[in-house]
Parts: sequence; structure tokens; C-alpha cells
Amino acid sequence: MRKLLVILITIPLLFSNCEEEDSAPEANPPPSSSACITIKKDGVNLNINPPSNATGGPCGLANLSNLNGNIASFSLTFTSLCSNNTGDYLFSFLFSEGNTLPNGLQVGTQYSSTLTVLINDPSVIEPWSFVNFQDLGCGTIGATYGNAYGAPLLVPQTFQITNIDYTNNLISGKVTSLVSESGTSNTVTMECTFTAVPFN
Repeated sequence: MRKLLVILITIPLLFSNCEEEDSAPEANPPPSSSACITIKKDGVNLNINPPSNATGGPCGLANLSNLNGNIASFSLTFTSLCSNNTGDYLFSFLFSEGNTLPNGLQVGTQYSSTLTVLINDPSVIEPWSFVNFQDLGCGTIGATYGNAYGAPLLVPQTFQITNIDYTNNLISGKVTSLVSESGTSNTVTMECTFTAVPFN
């Protein structure tokens, strides 16, 4: 009986020692890549590394505004982090029909503007987009760029909403704008393409 008891206790121990050890727990999956958004500065792709707790999700925070059934404006804000979890950059834009389009912004129509309405000729009213880029420098002092800082006075830009899925609240489009560094005459061209980004 004693031998039987020893065998019954020993067999489970042998099998448990032969089992493969649990591998180390998997790290969190890498942050969203450029599946929903691509941002370029002077033609060079910027890293896409949103914070895990990003407001609005990994594609940024997007808002669509309708007025009397027409698209009056659309905005998107996106933040990316450096590998040390400090700020890399913040990119945001706002499309507006500028109270000039009787049927609002139209999906599939590319709009061009020189932003004269905001800068040097208030008598010219046109659809416009405001673009803001903050180079946060991975924890160092960065620079802020925008297309309403006055250098140059005429700011060429194009913007377009290419698709809206109202069933799932997803929007796609693109914006390109020359932006100026605040307080200097330095300029860069910012481009953003966004695909199936959730909006409010």
C-alpha cells in the first residue's frame, strides 16, 4: 500500500516536471501603424506612434459638423510619441466651408485655398483649412508651425474628404498645406492622408 501511495504521488510530479515551462508573457502589441493615417513633413513620412490612451483612439480625435444637413466643417487631431514616451509631434487640422458653399463641403471635391480670408484680405471669402503642426522634439524644445502665422502671406493648400461612412461613422480624406514656423520665415509642407478614421 505504501509503494502504491509513493507511485501515485510521484507520477504527477514527473509529468509536471516534463511539461514545457510557460513562456514569458507577451509584450503589449505595438501601437497602430499608418493603417488609418499617414503624415508627411516635406515629403518624409513621420512616425505614427499614438499613446495607448489616446483620446479618440489610435487614429486621432475627429469631429464632423453638419449644418442643415450639409457638411460645415471637419477636424482631426493626432498625437505621436517618441520611443521614450515623450511627445514627438501633434498634428491637427480643420476644414471649413467658410460660410461660402450653399451645399457645404462635398465628398470627393478637392478644395484649394490661399487662406486669404484669415490672413491679408478679409473681403475674399473661400473654403479653407487651418493646419497646425507642433514638433515636440522628444522632450526637447520643439517648434510650432501653422498656416495662419503670416509668413508667407498667401498660404497654398488643398483639402478633400474622399469618403464618409455614416453607418459606421468613418471618414477618409487628405490635406496638404504650406505651414510657417511661428516667429520665423521657415516653412514646411505638411501632408496628411487619413483612411476610415472614426468621427464624432
